Amino acid sequence: MSVSWNNQIVRAPGAQASQRRTISAWGASRQRDIARTRVLVVGAGSVGLDVVQRLAATGLAEIGIMDFDRIDEINRDRMVGATRRDARLRRKKVDVANRLARSAATADQIQVHAYDTSICSPEGCRPPSTTTSSSPASTGPGHAPYSTLWLSLISSR
Repeated sequence: MSVSWNNQIVRAPGAQASQRRTISAWGASRQRDIARTRVLVVGAGSVGLDVVQRLAATGLAEIGIMDFDRIDEINRDRMVGATRRDARLRRKKVDVANRLARSAATADQIQVHAYDTSICSPEGCRPPSTTTSSSPASTGPGHAPYSTLWLSLISSR
């Protein structure tokens, strides 16, 4: 599989000093491709939360997070970065993941889109023009949701 980009539509982000070791592993060209990739992480629980943070630390400039659940004290042991206060306030997992992604980010500018819904719900599969996000970090209506793109890819096979 090969990836190509239209540099006028999706500009290559500049390398950051904090990415030096990452870039040394696979080179500047691959880092530019990785950084421009849009990824949706479905589920912001234990593994999903770790994945979100690692993607942000790798330098991705745009990450989507989808989860309908809230933080509980009983799942804090699997959610590194979630605090007692998050559990006490029953914060949304997407909001905690958003905070942790921004904290871990090495990209010069990161966009985190938080979708407080289930990918199995009608809202999680809604067409791009009617999908909205619960987060002010989202680009709002008209922005192609990752879930619709993902479901389209699966259904076309």
